[in-house]
Amino acid sequence: MTEDLFDERLLPGSIEPGSRGIVFASTGRLYTDLARRAARTVRIAMPDAIIDLFTDQKTDDPVFDEIHEIFGTGHRPKIEAIRKTRFERTIVLDADVVVLADISEMFEVLDRFDMAGVLAGNRGRLMTPRDGQTPTCLNPVNTGVLAVKASPKVQAFARAWELEMNSQNALMDQPAFRRLLYQSDLDFVALGPAYNCIWLDLLDIWKFNMGAPRILHVRALHDDHPGDPEKPFDLVEVIGEQRARHVEKLLAADWMLGGDTKQTEKGAPNDIRIERLRALEGPGEKLPKSHKTDRQPIQGQAPNGPSNKGPGNQLKRLRRELNYAISQIYNAAIIALAYQGRPIRICVIGANDGKYGDPLYKLVRHKLRSCTEITLFEPQEYLIPFLEANYSFHPSHRIVPAAVGPEDTLTLHAIRPEHWKRFTPTYSSDWPSYRAPTGVTSTDRNCVLRWVKKHLPDECDPENLVTELTVPSKRLTGFLECLGKEPVVDVLQVDAEGFDDEVIYACDIDLTEPKIIRFEHSHLPEERLARLKKHLSKQYDLIESKMDVVGIRRP
Repeated sequence: MTEDLFDERLLPGSIEPGSRGIVFASTGRLYTDLARRAARTVRIAMPDAIIDLFTDQKTDDPVFDEIHEIFGTGHRPKIEAIRKTRFERTIVLDADVVVLADISEMFEVLDRFDMAGVLAGNRGRLMTPRDGQTPTCLNPVNTGVLAVKASPKVQAFARAWELEMNSQNALMDQPAFRRLLYQSDLDFVALGPAYNCIWLDLLDIWKFNMGAPRILHVRALHDDHPGDPEKPFDLVEVIGEQRARHVEKLLAADWMLGGDTKQTEKGAPNDIRIERLRALEGPGEKLPKSHKTDRQPIQGQAPNGPSNKGPGNQLKRLRRELNYAISQIYNAAIIALAYQGRPIRICVIGANDGKYGDPLYKLVRHKLRSCTEITLFEPQEYLIPFLEANYSFHPSHRIVPAAVGPEDTLTLHAIRPEHWKRFTPTYSSDWPSYRAPTGVTSTDRNCVLRWVKKHLPDECDPENLVTELTVPSKRLTGFLECLGKEPVVDVLQVDAEGFDDEVIYACDIDLTEPKIIRFEHSHLPEERLARLKKHLSKQYDLIESKMDVVGIRRP
């Protein structure tokens, strides 16, 4: 860091000596709503705390003492909050935290140190890159919980951190923080995991002699619907009933919180599971150590499991291989466009949250961030915050909260948000609760009803679960003109649940000339699919899998 970063003028002029406060920083409605809920957990644990919010959203919430406007130009609003905090001592918290107890002792640490935080457990290549400057033995710091003291040194550090994040368009702030911290003369102290428990599995083995966790850092919170921003997080909802019960017992027994150590119970959740398993094992019921290798295969069955030689299994395997091959062709064709000497222009129509189940997300995020211009169309208003959050990494993206179609408006049929968590299809086991039910929103009400009946067969009134949405719509060329973009597209990806053909017709491919088209055909009636394929085959070579069609434009 250069000397000019240590200028005394970097300090805010309005800092009151001895002032202490907790600060949240967020951009976008999703993270801001999470911050409002997280702040309410602070207010329960610390009723007299002073809590500020830095945000780019228009928000008026009495849980905060002051709300400061930021403009969302940086990758990490928390860094701007560190630079602009009005407190002499500040605890900066991410929006996806649950504060369980008074954490004011973190302010006291700043009597002797400039900054405090908890070491991260992740030592993967992305978190601890070999840069030739930082010893690999140094763990990164999880920056979701930081205590900082207002000083020229901290201001300089924050400015250097911000400049590096913005100049590199970095996805993660920990690598830069780790390297800059090593190079700085900041007095930094590491706190224990109780003050930033991000590995929630640790709760399953958390003993009573470890005290109680003070802050849970729940990354899954920003992958799902934030819920009512005027209510604090419910512990059972966040970490499950068994873990929540254990955490409550830990808090009640922690002597540092005035708890009664005599009330401790034996065993963390994992110990209880082991005891139950042992109780189920009667005499002689334990399997021999060699049971996996001693078992003789059934006639016609492979030694390591059921045979995959039957016609049904072979067909499934071939379909999986074909789906994989199509994805590889799609990715390879897009990567080839990167050599054309200009940014790849991508339009995604029916983007949903842009991440889960999306064939483009990983490719764009990890390989094509700097050479793509992407426009994402999503008409479901409640998905826009997730889409914004998931594409916040991309320097040149545009989100259009509308549909592409032949008319000025479009009527969609969707599952009501209050029922989202009732649906847990097997294919969405790793998805947030909103993703599967919002993914079947369609112009065809019967299509949505069939999905409801399939996944909730005991529902007595499936019609009541479905609502209508009237959304703005326009032809693709009209949207591109309004956005000030050329009416030319390189990649067109469509997922419109049975409306894909009408969307593609409304994209006027003779004018927009997409080089690659991908759409979902599984919900299209055979006659409409045949007509669409005939229309496309005049200019495209088509490759079809069970779900999708990829078209590559002929020279």
